[in-house]
Amino acid sequence: MEPLRSNPPTMIARCLIPLLFLFLGAVPALSAKGLFEGNVGVSVQTSSPQETLQSFMVAMDRYATGKRKGDLGLQANIGNAIECLNLESVPLVNRSHDGRETAIFLKEIIDRIYVVDYGQVPGPDEVADGKLKRWELGDTGITISMVETGPHKGEYLFSPSLVGRVGMFYEEIKDKPYLEGSGDGAAYDPPWILKKVPDWAKQRKYFELELWQWIGLLIALFSGLLVRAITGVFLHFLKILTAKTKGEWDDRLVATLVGPLGLILSCGVWLISVKLLLFSGVPLAIFQTVLQVLLFASFIWIGYRLADLVGEYLTYLASKTESTMDDQIVKLVARTLKLFAVLTGVILAAQNLGFNVVSLLAGLSIGGLAVALAMQTTLSNFIGSIMIMIDRSFQVGHWIKIGEAEGEVEEVDFRCTRLRTFYDSVITIPNSEVMSSKIDNMGMRQHRRVLSSIHLTPDTAPDKIQAFVDGIKQIISASPSFGRKDRLRVVLKDFTTNSLEILIYFFLKAPDLSTELQERHRIFLEILHLARKLEIRFALPFQAIQIERTGEEPSSSV
Repeated sequence: MEPLRSNPPTMIARCLIPLLFLFLGAVPALSAKGLFEGNVGVSVQTSSPQETLQSFMVAMDRYATGKRKGDLGLQANIGNAIECLNLESVPLVNRSHDGRETAIFLKEIIDRIYVVDYGQVPGPDEVADGKLKRWELGDTGITISMVETGPHKGEYLFSPSLVGRVGMFYEEIKDKPYLEGSGDGAAYDPPWILKKVPDWAKQRKYFELELWQWIGLLIALFSGLLVRAITGVFLHFLKILTAKTKGEWDDRLVATLVGPLGLILSCGVWLISVKLLLFSGVPLAIFQTVLQVLLFASFIWIGYRLADLVGEYLTYLASKTESTMDDQIVKLVARTLKLFAVLTGVILAAQNLGFNVVSLLAGLSIGGLAVALAMQTTLSNFIGSIMIMIDRSFQVGHWIKIGEAEGEVEEVDFRCTRLRTFYDSVITIPNSEVMSSKIDNMGMRQHRRVLSSIHLTPDTAPDKIQAFVDGIKQIISASPSFGRKDRLRVVLKDFTTNSLEILIYFFLKAPDLSTELQERHRIFLEILHLARKLEIRFALPFQAIQIERTGEEPSSSV
């Protein structure tokens, strides 16, 4: 069996994977229904028309009590009442608004036309065989039907046909008194704006909007554009003020806000206007969806620009330090901030558009194993990048060897380390492999070794050789970059067939390869001048070629 290799990032990733499973497995417990039950203490039962009607009426009675007393805790019971409605045909963005409106109007209608007797409503025993598909509340037209498909399959909910027409039904019977023994409605009070609008503006509809709503929409559009213009003027004057300060970062901050801030305020004005104008149905879905997407896109825009500004400031601080590793840390932090800004904005936008983000995350537990295994390598590389930052085994600009790879460190990101080789190619190495490999950091050398040989002609006189050796030592010792004086070696090393070999061995203090090469160049030039001064000749490699004659002259023909 092959022994396991020690790979710290991978080991840490394997330890984090079970925690990921625990998180994904625990998420389903945080369902919306469970949160409602925990907050308001009312159990919602929808397994029969009787239980659905009773859950709805109890929840709305509590809501009405809370509305009259100003108790927000009791008013939260309307969430349980909304669970008794079949809203699958309603767009996600409208479900909260339409569900709340339908529940209030429905309670107002029931308490004016029907006194509920739960003994006359089919209970769990009467629907056990599943034959009862639909039940009507007296002759009111209000029905509770069994859901045939979808996540609420088998539950009895108020029919989806109520949504949209329940408001018109309420307008027809709103002047009737509450019946004796009822819950006296849902404490509904018409919006103040309807009390101010003249009747002539309510009588005509154009594309599902009344005339007063179209007029209000034009006013709202002009108001939003006006707010954006005022915001632009304010930021312009603010930019003039910050330009007079010594620092530049306040100028950049104001420049970051120009654009997205005005759009955010405009979207806020338009969203408030949509609520005030009492939009509903398709117009509400269209305007609210577009405005919410635009609003959260603006928040993501401004968050991204602020994260970019923070990254630039951190880069400015890192540029004042000698270490290059903090530059890489700053890059990682800046990218993380940008990613966080985008993900947070997307999640909040999805939540506000009606998507159940908690359920979406819960769904990940189904394929959690495959996802976790797929993320293991990514997670180990990310942990490897963190460990590189902590260990500081190398920095950007260092020349390192990792296994068979060798080159100058160009970049360290979340996933990999990039090296620029002698051939000007780029080698990409996953950070998990970097941390599990031996790293030879040539860039952390305090001294750089120089090893060379000079071959002299065999007829060079011994006194000249000694003068040449002493002169080389003086040249090297006089160099300001000379280091490790105890390691200087200039000696006649060997006799070869065609030359006398002089060994040159010393160390230079050089921060990088370029400085080392320049100093070697200067020293070697002085050695050449010394050799010319002492009239010493260098032996050149040659190859002897022997030509044998056979004694027979080649014949020539004309």
